[in-house]
Amino acid sequence: MERGLNELKGLDLDGVWCEDLVKVREEVRKIFEKSFSTSRNSSVNLHNIEFPNISKNDNRHLTKNISDNEVEEAINECDGNKSPGPDGFNFSFIKHNWCTVKADVCQAVTWFQTERKIPKGCNASF
Repeated sequence: MERGLNELKGLDLDGVWCEDLVKVREEVRKIFEKSFSTSRNSSVNLHNIEFPNISKNDNRHLTKNISDNEVEEAINECDGNKSPGPDGFNFSFIKHNWCTVKADVCQAVTWFQTERKIPKGCNASF
């Protein structure tokens, strides 16, 4: 693409065509400021709205570390015949080779619990 095709040469300012670079830049800045700023009057008011909370017990249950047994149960509940992941393996392979891959899979789950992120390249649906 030619650089010139992506260029703003001027603006219509109050019915007058303006090509003065300083004036055009200032007007574009004003347009963007107006478009991407918020006014205090447009804020959302959430007063008097009660949001439901989960119990402390439910919170502990949802945030506790996942045991190796829970990981194994989840693997066993997965349909092994689904299409393979980006690495070419499906759950049938993982189930069949569980003794070999268990430590690595459980280590990955523990890492996720600690770091709270999924590494790039990992199948997010898994």
